[in-house]
Amino acid sequence: MWKKNDNSSDAAATAPPPPPRGTDGAAVIAEGICIDGDFSGRQDLLIRGEVSGTVNLPQNTVTVGQSGVVKAKVHAATLIIQGRVEGDLRAEDRIQVGANGDVTGNLFTPRLSLEEGARFRGNIDMQENTPAVRTQPKQSEDGHAGKPAIK
Repeated sequence: MWKKNDNSSDAAATAPPPPPRGTDGAAVIAEGICIDGDFSGRQDLLIRGEVSGTVNLPQNTVTVGQSGVVKAKVHAATLIIQGRVEGDLRAEDRIQVGANGDVTGNLFTPRLSLEEGARFRGNIDMQENTPAVRTQPKQSEDGHAGKPAIK
């Protein structure tokens, strides 16, 4: 009457567990984990541990939790800082530094929010669509862009 289905597979039991997720479905770098290097992806990320290097998630949200420590260049669609960050931050949409946030570095974003109590040291560039590297044509001696004037 209560017979187990003989057609069941043990594949689910041998499959690796899914990566840890935050409450919002983001991948998590948990407290006690240290990552050193360059990484990219296509998923939101919650950092509660330590990260150094380069983080490149230009279409996703990167959140640095209160226990998070980041020493990296970070590029994301949205950056939410509640922990400590040292490095240049670039956001396609916005950067939000919470009351417990501590940022040392340059911010490149069209929208910025610094909550009361947030700490920040660096420069802010809030131009729309700030390119990763600014390039301007050289100006010649006569003030025109392009090749220098021949005299």
